Amino acid sequence: MAKIAALLKLHLEVENTIFYPAVSLAMGDESVAIESSFEQDDEQYVIEQLEAMSVADPRYDENVAALAEQLKEHVLEEETEIFPRVKAARMDMDALGIKIRSRQRGLA
Repeated sequence: MAKIAALLKLHLEVENTIFYPAVSLAMGDESVAIESSFEQDDEQYVIEQLEAMSVADPRYDENVAALAEQLKEHVLEEETEIFPRVKAARMDMDALGIKIRSRQRGLA
């Protein structure tokens, strides 16, 4: 779980600090970043709960299932709502990708 948690936290950090602020700016819609931040706070909370639990904890499997469901919804929303809007905004995804990869290396 430790490796999965670390990778998820890295992903959430990059989305919150680079991806969603850039998307909000390109779309002229700050609500995109704000909404994403609230959703990711929930995901972060469950990740932290799992990190603090023993696998033997009776709530462990329930929390894993909750996180899996949150992540499925996260991905679905990005694929069906966010990414089409990003494409329509004609963002420079190459430049954004460079920033994201650089930040990931700095955090890893």
